[in-house]
Amino acid sequence: MVAAPPTGSTVKPDPAPANGGRPEPAPETPREAPKAAAPPPGTDRVEVAEAEIKRWITEYTVAYRNMDEALVRSMNHASKFKPTQYKQATVSFANVEIRVREDGQSAVLTADVQYQYEFRRGTFPPGPPVHVDWPMRKTPGGWVANP
Repeated sequence: MVAAPPTGSTVKPDPAPANGGRPEPAPETPREAPKAAAPPPGTDRVEVAEAEIKRWITEYTVAYRNMDEALVRSMNHASKFKPTQYKQATVSFANVEIRVREDGQSAVLTADVQYQYEFRRGTFPPGPPVHVDWPMRKTPGGWVANP
């Protein structure tokens, strides 16, 4: 059987706190160790974008060599590539300079681009390299030239 508390009893308050009723000071916030200096804003994004555009150049040359018209045109919106008239086609890039904006979402690709074609009706010597300044934009599907 459980005993009930006696009736008419009063609860006595706790004795006064040892600090005389003053509030306790807030605990000290832990201090963080000094962090290494962060790179300038945009540095990582710029480096990543440069690497992605270099990969884009490689993928573009492969698409050209494979004469994949849809892929070439999706990667470079200014391309007039028509593989039906060629037996073989290649493109190469020299003197490449990539200038990426700090946000890592847009850039300018400057290069000397050499196009070489072997036509179905015969072979002609390649023309001179073409100097390009292509604006580049990062899209959900990857980088696009001349958006």
